[in-house]
Amino acid sequence: MDNRYFSILYAYFTHLPESYIIFITDKDIFKAKKQLYHIERKIEEIGADFQDGSHILYFNTDCKQDNALGNLAKDFHRENPEEMQSKILSKRVALLKSRRLDKKGEQKMNLVLEQYRQKAFREGIEEGMEKGVESGKQRMALLMGILAEKGRVEDIKKAAGDKLYLESLLSEFGL
Repeated sequence: MDNRYFSILYAYFTHLPESYIIFITDKDIFKAKKQLYHIERKIEEIGADFQDGSHILYFNTDCKQDNALGNLAKDFHRENPEEMQSKILSKRVALLKSRRLDKKGEQKMNLVLEQYRQKAFREGIEEGMEKGVESGKQRMALLMGILAEKGRVEDIKKAAGDKLYLESLLSEFGL
């Protein structure tokens, strides 16, 4: 890292908030019959915690203990939102289940996605062509400069009208 920018970056990144990544699993992937697994980073050589403010949690919904997390785990396995104890989860699940698309809605969404895909494809081709043209101009300018420097004016004239000859010159100079 460039030392000129260190003080600026340091000011921005010294007060980062704690971050949590939470994996919600339907099976006990660690097979230790725990409801919640905390993963923290550690400096192996000295056995100290690396306190960077990042935390990883694995919530095992297969373990349904008699507590708040256990009730949430049970809710995750319920299909009917009305049977859920968590009002927030119940409302969200009910909302998502009520928004099923009909065939017309699916067709309309597919059309919009296809139009977006085609537009992105066209833009990609245009950008590629622009880069190709620019690259070609640079190669030509370089070749003309080399030929002029070497006094090969006749080669410049011939290359202007003969595509195969131009390609052979580009190849000759590794361009």
